[in-house]
Amino acid sequence: MLDAFLNSLGNVANGSVLLLMMVGIVIGLLTGLLPGLGGVVVLVLLLPFTLTMSPFEAFALLLSTYAVFSITGDMTSILIGIPAHPECAALVPDGYPMTKRGEAARALGATIFSAAAGAVIGAVMLFLLIPVLRPLVVDIGSPELFAIVLLGLAMVGSLSGKSVLKGIAAACLGMLLASIGTNAQTGIVRYGFGSLSLLEGLSLVAVALGLFALPEIMELHARGKRGVSERPDLSSGVEVGVRDVLSRPSLLLRGSLIGAVMSMLPGLGSAVGQWVAYGQAAQISKHPERFGTGVIEGVIAPASANNSKEAGSLVPTIAVGVPGSAAMAIMLGAFVVVGITPGPSMLGTHLNITYFMIWMLVLANVIGAALSFAFLKPMARISVVPAMTLMPVVSALVIIGSAVSAARWSDVVTLIATGMVAWVMRRAGWSVVPVILGFVLGGNAENFLWISVGTYKLHWLLSPVVDLLFAATILLAVGTAWRKSRSRRRAQATDEGTPAIESVDRAWLWASLAVAAAFTALGAVAVILAWHWPLEARAFPTAVGSLLVVLGLLEVGVEVRALRRSRTDQPVDGEDAGPDVGIVPEPAGVAAPAGTLGSAQPAMAASATGVLDPIPAVAVVPAELPVKRSLAGLGWFVLAAVLSYAVGFLMGLVVFVFGYAMATRRGLLRAVLMAAVVGVVFYVLFVLVLNVAMPIPLIGPSFI
Repeated sequence: MLDAFLNSLGNVANGSVLLLMMVGIVIGLLTGLLPGLGGVVVLVLLLPFTLTMSPFEAFALLLSTYAVFSITGDMTSILIGIPAHPECAALVPDGYPMTKRGEAARALGATIFSAAAGAVIGAVMLFLLIPVLRPLVVDIGSPELFAIVLLGLAMVGSLSGKSVLKGIAAACLGMLLASIGTNAQTGIVRYGFGSLSLLEGLSLVAVALGLFALPEIMELHARGKRGVSERPDLSSGVEVGVRDVLSRPSLLLRGSLIGAVMSMLPGLGSAVGQWVAYGQAAQISKHPERFGTGVIEGVIAPASANNSKEAGSLVPTIAVGVPGSAAMAIMLGAFVVVGITPGPSMLGTHLNITYFMIWMLVLANVIGAALSFAFLKPMARISVVPAMTLMPVVSALVIIGSAVSAARWSDVVTLIATGMVAWVMRRAGWSVVPVILGFVLGGNAENFLWISVGTYKLHWLLSPVVDLLFAATILLAVGTAWRKSRSRRRAQATDEGTPAIESVDRAWLWASLAVAAAFTALGAVAVILAWHWPLEARAFPTAVGSLLVVLGLLEVGVEVRALRRSRTDQPVDGEDAGPDVGIVPEPAGVAAPAGTLGSAQPAMAASATGVLDPIPAVAVVPAELPVKRSLAGLGWFVLAAVLSYAVGFLMGLVVFVFGYAMATRRGLLRAVLMAAVVGVVFYVLFVLVLNVAMPIPLIGPSFI
């Protein structure tokens, strides 16, 4: 073992290996900024270049690219609230509010340092697990994976803001979306409505961009000439972010281990660990109600999990030849190209290559973090760029990213539809975070359940590991409910004798009631449509739809009661004191402009530490961007999508960017420059360099 370790160090010091590692790092950092262009696409494009390379050179290029991919992807989540990849979505709930509060540099500093540290922790865990890798992975079957998925779903309570009821209902919506497409057990197309594009179900990239990107694009248009942040701290924020991570070592360690362990389990997907880490951080926090308003813990936990996942996903790939993620499936192709068979040989004959891969993960993340820190302050200045300048460029990238992820235009339609739903939910005070969690975990839960039943009948329910995980799930759910109940009681006790800053705005109560009623109707329709399907196909959507009906009716009752109380200007107690947190805290005591529906964040006050703290149980409607301007932003985005579909990305997006800049009075010169930059970047990057597969526009392939 010592010989293999020393041999791997010698190969790391090879000049060609170091050069390829640096090339991979640069490629990973640059492509990580592009929405929708997943790590799988980049690895596929690089795979042909490894045909003439040695194993060490090939893995140096591929692993270094994959290792740093999430670092810059996290940056877009923090700076503009748009996750470049589904794996970066958990940075949005707290990272973006920090940017709006002027703490972009602090959030970025904490993210980059957490990512590098998480990668190192994950690599160390992989190193320690080498002697027991094979039995560890082989003993995990579908029953254990089903129990783990349920444990992940139990995190919904921690991610649902003030109302657990709304959070579970939103998660049910995500699970229903996950059930769309061909059922694996029966081959029946569920909720396909005769559309061929729905045979494979909804794209995770399109759903994630819709839930998080489109609402922010609409708000960018509504902001006009203002930047995302009007009080940026770019001088000392980076150092503060690093100190935040160093002062929370247990949080960093937990997030890293969660990311590594979750990605170690084949079939769960790379987007799961970040949400479990985020939910676990909220679960153990003394102030879970602050999550979603811009707390640093909500940045550190998912960032550390994001970059520890690479080491975790290597575990089953190396030990038994089962890819731990889609990117690792491409890595298996690299094993074939260089003539190595993953499995026991990687722990014996080729142990030096295994150690080499660990070294690559560590070095690539450390160097990638150093490069990111070097360009961090210029990146942070994006938060002060006028929103109208960002809007067309970001819209173009999001449309391209959603369409090229699977080379189909239907994903753009999915993006727009889910984005509209997310915007309405956020305006009505419903958190969208449980939706993406339900979507990511819902399909896995159904598949693992039927595989377990088909393989073991009901005997798997007697497995000690499964029962232990079930018990942990129940304890987590009960603990979350108890903590939220205690928090409400404490808030009510604190509120006694405290005058309300402002009466409840009935507009958001009516909006929340409308969303609850829509959820109820959607659940009923889902159950009715599934009625004639075979048991294996209808059981999951029927159960989820029925639960959504019950939760929707309960929430309708809650909102009706809140509306009655608001007539007499009584404070709304408990979970209905105001909408869920989830976008950004605004200054307290500022009423929404006439004719607008505010997102109604809780009132905020400066604490002794200078951090904005929620004032419990005080319903305040803060200043909010006008609804009409946000809807106009949606109209512009739809226009960009229609132009792209009609005449292709190159011509359509150039025309859109130029027209938008002229319509918003950016000036002729600036409009020409913006359109030229978008056109050149698209053609050079996506066509000449990456040569990614693109959907064919309406008038033919010659227009790209």
